[in-house]
Amino acid sequence: MNVKRDSASFCSSFALVLVSYLSVLVTISGKENLDEQIAFDVAGSQQPISFSSNDQSTGYIVYCPCMGRFGNQADQFLGSLSFAKGLNRTLVLPPWIVYPSYKIGGSVRIIVTIFSNINVKLFSPDLPTLTQSHGVLENIILISNERVPFDEWFLVKPLEAYHNVITMEKFMKDIAPSFWPPGQRIGFCYSFTGHKCRMKEGNPFGPFWDHFNINFDDYREHTGMLWDTESGHSRQAWLERFPASEYPVIALMGAPGEFPVRGQNWWLQKFVHWSKKIKKKAKEFIKSVLNNEPFVGIHLRNGVDFERACEHVKDPRQTSLFASTQCIREGSKKLTYEMCFPPKKEILKRVKKVVKKIKAKRVFVATDHDPMLKDLSQALKSLKVSVHKRNPSDEISDPIVDLAILTMSDHFIGNCVSSFTAFVTRYRAVENKPTSFWAFDE
Repeated sequence: MNVKRDSASFCSSFALVLVSYLSVLVTISGKENLDEQIAFDVAGSQQPISFSSNDQSTGYIVYCPCMGRFGNQADQFLGSLSFAKGLNRTLVLPPWIVYPSYKIGGSVRIIVTIFSNINVKLFSPDLPTLTQSHGVLENIILISNERVPFDEWFLVKPLEAYHNVITMEKFMKDIAPSFWPPGQRIGFCYSFTGHKCRMKEGNPFGPFWDHFNINFDDYREHTGMLWDTESGHSRQAWLERFPASEYPVIALMGAPGEFPVRGQNWWLQKFVHWSKKIKKKAKEFIKSVLNNEPFVGIHLRNGVDFERACEHVKDPRQTSLFASTQCIREGSKKLTYEMCFPPKKEILKRVKKVVKKIKAKRVFVATDHDPMLKDLSQALKSLKVSVHKRNPSDEISDPIVDLAILTMSDHFIGNCVSSFTAFVTRYRAVENKPTSFWAFDE
C-alpha cells in the first residue's frame, strides 16, 4: 500500500516508529560500575543505587513495547530496566509484540523507505522532536499483531538479581485491582497533541492496552523528562514531579529506553536468560540436526526491505543506522553499504574463513529472506561441511528459537546494522563467545 507523505492521519499514527529508527545514540561517560566490568569491558556511568524498601510503596513502571519488532523491543527493554531501577519502581514486564505476516491488519511490520536525515532531540522516544527531515514514505506494509508473555521466552528470576520485576499478566491479576484500580488509571505521554494524549490511538497501542482491559481516566505530560535515571538530576526530576505516593503507577505510552540501546546499558544483558522452553527447543535442534558438532551460526538480513534501508548508508552524512553502534562506535570506522547489505561473495568468503578457523562441521542460517543454502553448500563442499536452517512451523516463536541457536553457536557472524544480530551479540558477549560481522574487521 502506498501512503502519501502529506497524510496527517498516517503521520500521527506512525511518527514514533519512523523517527525512533534513526535515533542518535547518546554516550555518557563516567566511573565504571563493578557489575558492568564483570559483564563487559565498557565504561559507563551506572552507579550503585541503594534503597531501603522493596514493597509496593515504591510504585511500578508499565509501558507499551510498541516500537518495531523483537530486536528493537529488546534494545529498549534494557533501557527500561535501567530506568525503573533508577526510580526504584518495580518494572512490569510487558508481553513481546510480534507481527506474523499471515495476519493482515493495522500495524506497521516493516518500512521500506523511511525519512532520511532526521535529527532527533533525545528527550523521550514516546514522541521525539523532529528538527529536520526530508524524504518520502512508500510501500508501508500493514499487519496485525500478537502478544507473547515475557516469561514465554525469558526467565524472570535472573532479572530479580538486578531489580524488582513482575510480569504484566501477574501484575494485572494480583496487584492492579487494588493498587491501580479502574477509575484511578493515569496514562503518561511525552506531550499532548491538541490537548490530548493519544495513548491508545492506532495499532499496536490501542490493542496492547485493550488486551489487558486498561482504560485511562486521566493523563499527564512528561515533556523534557530524560530516561537517564542513573543521573541524579534526572532521577530527582522524576521523583519530585511524579512521586510514588501520588502516582503509584507510571504507565507510559512507549518504552522508557532508547533505540539503539545505550552503550552503558549493554551489560544488563547478563540478566536476560532464555526460558526453559526456548532453551530446550534450541538444544534439541543442535543435537538432532547439527549432531552436537562445532557449528558456525550466521544471520542474513537480505530482504528487499533491508536492501532499500541500506541505501541510506551511501549518504556520507549517515554515520549510523539502526543497531550499527554494536560494531561502529562513535568516531571510529565509517559504516559502509557492504556492512549493511553484504554481497554474496563477502558472505561466502567470510563463512568459509571462519569454518576453517574453528574447524566447524556445520553452518546454521537464520534469515528473514534467502538462506543461500545452495551457494553456501557449494562453497563448503570441499570442507565437507553441511548447511542447515530450521523449517518454520510457528512464525511467532520460531525466530526466537533461531536466536537462541545463534547464541549457542561456536562462532557467530551477524549483520552490524541489525537489532536481531545485536541481541545475539550482547548475549554472546556475556558468555565471552566470539562474534564477527559481515564486511567488518576489527
